[in-house]
Amino acid sequence: MRGMLAFLALSLVACAEEPEGRTWAVVIGVSAYDRLTADQQLKYAHTDAVAFAGFLQSDAGGAVPSERIHLLVSPPAGGAPPSGAEAATERAVRKAVADT
Repeated sequence: MRGMLAFLALSLVACAEEPEGRTWAVVIGVSAYDRLTADQQLKYAHTDAVAFAGFLQSDAGGAVPSERIHLLVSPPAGGAPPSGAEAATERAVRKAVADT
């Protein structure tokens, strides 16, 4: 639960509105951490990030166009980011934030 709250807080903080009303978002979901044991890993942060990005694209979420959403995920070991997402590396996060 704590991981989910941190994810949502990060997602909400990373949304930015430009003066003319265009919203940009950086949505990050990390399920695999190098320094955690298998039982400490988050199971669904990456899928929560994908779902939240989908919500942002819906009318209820503000109808943010996909080209203004940077979706960065780190699925469990061995998994690949889903279509439309990048791996959540430090470099990718810094670039996404700089581009918004």
